[in-house]
Amino acid sequence: MEGVKVGDICKVVNDSFTYPTYDDFARKAGHIDIANNDYFEDEVVKGMQVRVLYIAPHEYESRIILAIVETTNSPKYFKFIISVKGLILVRECVLNTVVQDYLSGIPLTRIIPDIFVDELLIQAIIGRNPLDLQYINATLLTDKHYKSVIRKDGGLLGLLPEARRTLSLCRIAIKEEPYAQKFIPEELRCSVI
Repeated sequence: MEGVKVGDICKVVNDSFTYPTYDDFARKAGHIDIANNDYFEDEVVKGMQVRVLYIAPHEYESRIILAIVETTNSPKYFKFIISVKGLILVRECVLNTVVQDYLSGIPLTRIIPDIFVDELLIQAIIGRNPLDLQYINATLLTDKHYKSVIRKDGGLLGLLPEARRTLSLCRIAIKEEPYAQKFIPEELRCSVI
């Protein structure tokens, strides 16, 4: 998986990519304890949360990128070698869950932490219920996002922070919904109406 770095917290999504012993790799990486200790036998590690300790700087002999990880949420400590293909960043897991929950009808009730906001979630909200954009930090939203919202319902101009209500957005809003003039900033009224 691209984008995984040392220190990242990941979830093991496919434990068929694990390597119980890979002595030469572990020694070169400075983690000879994997070879010397039996941290990993026939345990099921799929679904476990792990911290990435080391990533091979290039493809290994088996033409895969290997990582050394340690468990972070298991009562039994495991340290093992796994291909990065078997990992997914925890942030991605949570984000996918947030989007899936939202699309399945679970309403938003509080601000979504910035780390979980990406284009997929923003587009889901715009498509489903643009009013829910109030639960996303406005600095993460672009004029393009706001333009999509205003084209759906010009009255939602009032949802935008006043500083973000540009002349262009105000014109689109008025064209779509004359009622939107109520939300046009005073300094733009003469130019729009």
